Order: sequence, then structure tokens, then C-alpha cells
Amino acid sequence: EDFRLRAITDQLTGLHNRAGLVEHLAKVAGTGSSVVFCDLNTFKSVNDSLGHAAGDVVLVQAARRLKRAVRGEDFVARLGGDEFVIVVPPDANASFDGLARRLLRAIEQPMVLPGGVAATVGMSVGYSVLSPGVDPVSALFAADQEMYKMKSRLPTRTTADVTHT
Repeated sequence: EDFRLRAITDQLTGLHNRAGLVEHLAKVAGTGSSVVFCDLNTFKSVNDSLGHAAGDVVLVQAARRLKRAVRGEDFVARLGGDEFVIVVPPDANASFDGLARRLLRAIEQPMVLPGGVAATVGMSVGYSVLSPGVDPVSALFAADQEMYKMKSRLPTRTTADVTHT
């Protein structure tokens, strides 16, 4: 069991990794769950200007913030690099826009790094739905494409930028 957990857990953040995400997506295929793809904005500049250790601190803080911003039944994974995916079970009382605003607010707060340096990153998000008959990998790809649409609309994301197309 320990080896299995290591295989599906991101060592840096403690979140599920890509393998854990794929496993979870297979379990919830066809349920109507939402797949929310998140990509940090300006993360590369943090790595380039402050170093990879600072970038790692940003990733760990981002992971914690995303985990706190979602419900207990939501599944949060680090896909790799500065990309995160959240799988949200269907809920008639919840909306993507509301979730996206919570996620963006959580990430936009300055992150205190070693040495008292503060870094601020933004985030772009997109989503798709795991409807019956939709392949989980296709749903992940569709959410990624929606995220890129948001990223391309404006150079800086803020909570006011959240719209669903």
C-alpha cells in the first residue's frame, strides 16, 4: 500500500499526481463530475528571478490554497509543473464561476517566501464535464483547452476576469 501511495502522490505538494488523477478520473467517468484545469500565471518568472527553491515554495503554497478553497469531496491533483486539476462531483447548487472565483482569490494573495520575499502569481482556469460517454482523457484535454482560452484573453487574471464560455 505504501508503494501504491507513493506512485500516485506528488512528492513536493502531497497532492495526487498525474497517475492518481488518471486513476480517479477512471472511477468517476460518466458521473457528470467537472474537471477543472488550473495553470499558474507568471510562475516561470518566479523560478527565473528567485530560483527553483522559491518556485517550489510557491507550488506548495498554491497546492495548500487550492485544497482549502474546495470542498472535502473535491479531488485535487498536481498534474505537473505549475498545472493543477480539481475534479468536482456534480452539485446542482454549485457553479463553475463560483468555484473559479474562490480559486483565483486563494491564489492571488501574496505568497511569503524564504527571506521575507513576497511573490504574487495569478491563475487561469478552464473546465469540462465528465458526461456519460465522454472519455476522461478527452475531458481533461477539453478543460486544458478552456484554460488556454482564458489565458489568451487577458495578460493578467483577476477574479473579475472569470467568465465561462
